Amino acid sequence: MRRRVSSCDDEQRMLADVAGIKLPQRLPRIIAAARLQNALAGPLGLTLRQSSDSQRLQLEELAEEASRRMPKADSASEAEAWILYFYLRRRMKALRELKLNKGDIVRRKSSNVEVNEVTSISDDGAVYFTGGGWRAWPDRLEIIARYGDNSEEGLQFRKIANNRASNQANRFAWSDVKAKSLQKYIAPDSITESDIEELRSVIESASDEQPLQEFFRDHPHILASIMRGPQRYCIPKARLGEKYIPDFLLADVDSTGIRWVLVELETPVSHVTLLNKDDFDEYARTGISQIKQWRQWIQDNLANARSFREDSGLGLVDIRPQAKGLVLVGRRSELRENASWLRNQLFEDSGIQVQTYDGLLEQLEGMLTFKGSWSENPYALRR
Repeated sequence: MRRRVSSCDDEQRMLADVAGIKLPQRLPRIIAAARLQNALAGPLGLTLRQSSDSQRLQLEELAEEASRRMPKADSASEAEAWILYFYLRRRMKALRELKLNKGDIVRRKSSNVEVNEVTSISDDGAVYFTGGGWRAWPDRLEIIARYGDNSEEGLQFRKIANNRASNQANRFAWSDVKAKSLQKYIAPDSITESDIEELRSVIESASDEQPLQEFFRDHPHILASIMRGPQRYCIPKARLGEKYIPDFLLADVDSTGIRWVLVELETPVSHVTLLNKDDFDEYARTGISQIKQWRQWIQDNLANARSFREDSGLGLVDIRPQAKGLVLVGRRSELRENASWLRNQLFEDSGIQVQTYDGLLEQLEGMLTFKGSWSENPYALRR
């Protein structure tokens, strides 16, 4: 940047003599280049355009901001060069004041949300951030935490920046590395009729959710069978921080990448909805609330949730805060009249599906007997 805004050099003056023009001693290099191009437009076969009203207006504003007299620029290329000159000077001034280093945390002056971690600065002054090519001009940034700031506020800003980077990064292409990180939880086995009958027996005798949690823990392929993709995973009791432990996290993979489903098991002894009020009963409400809390935790700790275990993360690769939720609760025979529309409304509004254990059995039976492509199976969880 400094070289582009510095005064023209001997090489440019030699070219000016050939072109038959004079370059003022202190004319910036970037402007000299535009004038040389204009002077040689004929031999080079270039078309000269006049500067536009919008260019002149922008140039006038930039010159006034820099306390400079508005330069004369008849051609569009010279006007564009002067505009870039003033922008480069502005960026250089901002970089001198900010003294940015890799790892500093910054945010846009007009936003309290766009918090980012600096990774590099390009030749034109653009400041690049973690998260896959995101950048901003330095004159639009302010520093909120320096690299190595371990204060409570500094660590909180860094966490926000890491989550933002993880959310923005284009990481959703599947890979062997990602598959390997989840290999421990793969559920390749197909369900059998005996699996379904054993589950039915557990449901019939269960007075709460604990026997079902233990059954699916010992037979993860059964619960994973409701997923649509050819690669399926089932993670029991994955800890989200110190407070939350989902019953199960399901995942499947297809050409669009990985899809996660958050699963909460509640008691089969439930009507699911209330009798005299259009609302879910305490068991269904508990399950729905749990999933919403897990989603919020993932949102607040996205970078940690997605990072590989060897990098001290949870290894939930590419998980999204908007992951679908599934609450298993109650029996079909105990449902009340308002159950259908309440459940449909919940799924449309929040992507959380409330399903009875009988519905799960029916779904598994459909998965077992369907003979078409796995991607067309109507009994699988919808993507």
